[in-house]
Amino acid sequence: PWAEGPLCPADSRLEIHSYLPGRTINKKKEDMTEKETADLRGLALEVIDNYNAELVTYTDGSCKAGTTDGGAAAVFTTGPAAQPAVLETLREKGRKFTSSYEEEKASMTIAAKWLATNKAERKLICTDSQSLTQALSMTSTDTTKVLESLNTIQGHVTIQWIPAHIDIPGNELADTAAKEATLLEG
Repeated sequence: PWAEGPLCPADSRLEIHSYLPGRTINKKKEDMTEKETADLRGLALEVIDNYNAELVTYTDGSCKAGTTDGGAAAVFTTGPAAQPAVLETLREKGRKFTSSYEEEKASMTIAAKWLATNKAERKLICTDSQSLTQALSMTSTDTTKVLESLNTIQGHVTIQWIPAHIDIPGNELADTAAKEATLLEG
């Protein structure tokens, strides 16, 4: 689906996908067999690589117990999804009282600011926050500032939801960086 609305017109170069193509996940990850998890990982890696993006960014937000000591991170990579080459990792201390969703929005904004300075034509942002991709697609007032940041990026930008904790290297790097960000001063 494409994001549309006052901040993302129909001719926007911002594309948002809240699902993996051709795949519906009806099980929690802990209820999946090893084969199902491996198949899901393979599909996610294939989807990432099929975008042929010049830059692939992985974003993640973290907080303790879902409510305190937030942190956000963005990891910028090139190369294949199974073996990404890290260009840069940005970490930002979040709010004392927060939510995972708020920190996910912060990580997307961190990514947008860095990507706005990059001249690559095709950029992919991967997030494991399905709720954020869905909110961005609906252009709710809750995501106005994030969408404004995303719309400053030149070139075509795709945001793709990917499942968490199935050993996608870039996503694991972003998860670690977001947890580290919770420990930063501030």
